[in-house]
Amino acid sequence: MDHILSVGLRAADVVEVTASGIFPNAAVAFRASVELSKGVCFTILIDGEPAGAFGATPDAVPWLLGTDRLTSLPFQFVRESPLWISLLTSIYPTLSNLVHVGNTVSYDWLEALGATFHEDYQIGGLTFRRFELCASPSR
Repeated sequence: MDHILSVGLRAADVVEVTASGIFPNAAVAFRASVELSKGVCFTILIDGEPAGAFGATPDAVPWLLGTDRLTSLPFQFVRESPLWISLLTSIYPTLSNLVHVGNTVSYDWLEALGATFHEDYQIGGLTFRRFELCASPSR
């Protein structure tokens, strides 16, 4: 966790968590997300180096925060992501959170995962859209 913070989170992630107004800064948001996830939290490694982390809180709120390195392997990241979402939805069948629509990397990733998008919210001067990721119906 400290390595990810020392490298620095992606600028779009910083904007998103700062604008949400929930946390005073991105480092607090990152640490709180890890802590709130109660063990349902995973580190993403690229060449053995932490590049991001993701998880879900007990109220089924998914999150993912990462460094710029996280986007260095976009095809591999998108290809492996359904495994992670499957893992999370095996615990929480429906995951729901907000995404800043200007965070195009995150928004496009969620779209590729089949997220369902819902209403928009204006928060901190930015437009956020609620999304849901659900367990596969084949379960």
